[in-house]
Amino acid sequence: MSAFNTHEIADLFFGAAKSETAYGTDIFGGSAPSSGEWGAFRNLEITPLIEHRENPRGTATVSGEPSIPIKVRSDVVWEVPLLGKAGSDLGPIHDALLMMCGLQRTIDAGVDVAYTPYSYNDMAECPSATLVQYLLNEEGDVKKMLARGCRSNFEMVLEMGQAGYIGGTGQALYDDEPTAWSSPPTLPQQYSADKTPMVVTSLSLETEGTTTYPIERLTLASNWNLTSVAAGDSAGGGVTSEVMLHKPRSGSRFGGEIVLVDGAAALAEVIAYVRSGGLLSLEAILTSGSDTLTLTAPAAQLIGAAKQREGVVKRAVAYALNRAQAGTSSGHDDFELAYS
Repeated sequence: MSAFNTHEIADLFFGAAKSETAYGTDIFGGSAPSSGEWGAFRNLEITPLIEHRENPRGTATVSGEPSIPIKVRSDVVWEVPLLGKAGSDLGPIHDALLMMCGLQRTIDAGVDVAYTPYSYNDMAECPSATLVQYLLNEEGDVKKMLARGCRSNFEMVLEMGQAGYIGGTGQALYDDEPTAWSSPPTLPQQYSADKTPMVVTSLSLETEGTTTYPIERLTLASNWNLTSVAAGDSAGGGVTSEVMLHKPRSGSRFGGEIVLVDGAAALAEVIAYVRSGGLLSLEAILTSGSDTLTLTAPAAQLIGAAKQREGVVKRAVAYALNRAQAGTSSGHDDFELAYS
């Protein structure tokens, strides 16, 4: 029999993420998520990280000393479609993913649910999340992957006429990967909080002179430093006790890239902003028909431009977010995601 017949095949997976009430404690309590907690993931990868350390002990043997395996942490890669609110005065089903990326939630009852960056002094309040993934094989058995105490960076990608999405790379406490497949829990036939993905209907860049120019594509990403504090974690057996977010040593905490279609005066004025360092505002609107997501960033600084030629000449312009102007500043880099 060919060895290839023994390979594991798991094309389907189910995932969920939920904010923790105590750092590193599995918010699902070791059980499967409930029917309203499953989320629609485009991608989810939970990888326990084991590093090998050189054995510092001297040896008198001919063969040499084996290295020492150290359970360090788990690395997490995730991506979800941008969906509308899960209910009245509730955030989207991926609410926990937004908050573990350093965004705080504010509910204006009957109006919207907004997410803005934590200030420098409040980062310790950023909630961590438990992520769980059930890989499903052809026989209907599952392998459960767990990530506790996860915090992450993010990147949001918005392109005109396309469904928006957000993803990121994070770190979590170490948990062993199961060595065997097991019977599945009750898996969702349909996500109870599932929504139609929201499509980008408007992207714009506004100068200080209130001239507005359309954008073809916009990305927004965080630039947190992720630090794994090594002080022991008896629950998972790894050396990481907490994953923390903190501001980068230099540069903005948030930035990204916009793509402008070449157009005479519009392009000339935007490139002038690259040279002068002037501030502009960004806005994006997504809708599913029943739900709307609005991104506003009042103080973006263009920091570089590169020409692209795809029949129509375009400019990919990098930007960084600065603090909002006097009178509106909340003391940190400023943008808002408002779900209504």
